[in-house]
Amino acid sequence: MGHTVRLMPAVYMKAYVKRNKTDTADAEAICEAVTRPTMRFVAATGVGSSHRIESPRLANEERIQSIDALRGHMAELGL
Repeated sequence: MGHTVRLMPAVYMKAYVKRNKTDTADAEAICEAVTRPTMRFVAATGVGSSHRIESPRLANEERIQSIDALRGHMAELGL
């Protein structure tokens, strides 16, 4: 969609949160921080690695769920 992802350290965001920790307050703080010309962003080098680490586990869980569902359908049919 043409968006550019930039990571902001949570330490820098803390200064922009004005009230309690809610999703609305966090979103407002992010919008405020992004508009600041001095905001520093983090390089996104390690973002993809966390998804690669979890994907085999998730794929295995989905496979087990599919097998269990197939067994249940076969049991209903008496196979």
